[in-house]
Amino acid sequence: MINIAICDDNKIIVDMIRKCVSDYMREETTIHKFYNGEDILNASMTIKFDIIFMDIKLSREEQIKGLDNGINVSARIKATQPLAALIFISDYTSYFGEMVHVEPLGFISKPFNREDIIEMLKKAIIRKATIDNSNISVKYYGINVRINLSEIKYFYSQLRKIYIHKDELNQDDFSFYDKLNNVEDKMRIEYPNFVRVNHSYLVNKAFITDYKDNNVYVGSSNIVIPIGRKYIEHVRRSL
Repeated sequence: MINIAICDDNKIIVDMIRKCVSDYMREETTIHKFYNGEDILNASMTIKFDIIFMDIKLSREEQIKGLDNGINVSARIKATQPLAALIFISDYTSYFGEMVHVEPLGFISKPFNREDIIEMLKKAIIRKATIDNSNISVKYYGINVRINLSEIKYFYSQLRKIYIHKDELNQDDFSFYDKLNNVEDKMRIEYPNFVRVNHSYLVNKAFITDYKDNNVYVGSSNIVIPIGRKYIEHVRRSL
């Protein structure tokens, strides 16, 4: 299942993109239509978007609400959904400098045609497949094992080794020699869904079940991991 969001205050534009997407997609897809930044922000609290088509220039009513423009709305969504492929749509090129900070997959200039939408859609699908199949290779009792990054609940460091916690029923975690800072840098590029919560733990946000009292709770067993003082603001922005 792929969740695709389209946000533009022009209903004609939204319907044009929706038709292009539905005509092209072959796998099961849900298309979510939004006509303002507030609605897509609220929906992002409960829906995990894989691809987002976002208009940059919002209506005056949206600006009055303090949402400013589609870039700021996207930044708030990406803070909690960093894996979403973001595609901006606009006839305003003056926003290019601001766009860089939210790392969009691409930009479509208005007026656009079907081929423009399909080209970006193809790139987004390829990116999703790459992320879904991202893995890390470690030795386990002398055997090379490849672990899908989406299955890892967290990395933690101990005595110059990095441990991978994947299965709550198996206490024998995978391990390898490295620094957690290096792993964090690697995840930022290959699978940007991990958040550093303290000096020793890097947690997959997909498995965080709760966040309170300066702790994160992970997995079905609600493993408690304390948030380091210097990481509190970073974690708050990320969750």
